Amino acid sequence: MNINSEYTNEEPSSNDIMDLAMAYIWDKFIEPQKKSLTEEDCEMVAVIGSSLKMIADQATAMENFEIEMPQTKKDYFRN
Repeated sequence: MNINSEYTNEEPSSNDIMDLAMAYIWDKFIEPQKKSLTEEDCEMVAVIGSSLKMIADQATAMENFEIEMPQTKKDYFRN
């Protein structure tokens, strides 16, 4: 029995987790230092952000692939 009526048993997607992580990094580390960042720093932040987004997209694609895969093939790939 679950007391919290807003509770869901769903795990957040890789994209959701990455978005939360990137927002935290922005709020706590990048935004406070924004005035002191060089152009090179800003370019590196953009490259890192794009890379993390691509990683999250690939992880989501793998999660979706595993969900759609028949159980017999899931067992095969895990061994």
